[in-house]
Amino acid sequence: MSIFVNKDSKVIVQGITGGEGTKHTARMLAAGTNIVGGVNARKAGTTVSHKDKNGNDIELDVFGSVAEAIEKTGADVSIVFVPPAFTKAAEVTSHNVFCMVLVACSS
Repeated sequence: MSIFVNKDSKVIVQGITGGEGTKHTARMLAAGTNIVGGVNARKAGTTVSHKDKNGNDIELDVFGSVAEAIEKTGADVSIVFVPPAFTKAAEVTSHNVFCMVLVACSS
């Protein structure tokens, strides 16, 4: 039973173009997570290619900010895969944009 994240949750991935973000996005999609896009200010306007849980090719938009990603996708969950030096800023940005479920993973 999920409490905060369920099949109807719309997830954005902060750091979707990095190594950890790419790897875990693929794993989440394979598990059926509804990932609707990602955030990387330096790669805004691009897309990333992945496969969904059925093996179909999908393209996920990369946005320049959390606010833009939420506005365009209706996301209500953010997961953060950014280097430790940028983790606090990513978390604060998510919190300031709107109150939602935030998962932060940093090494």
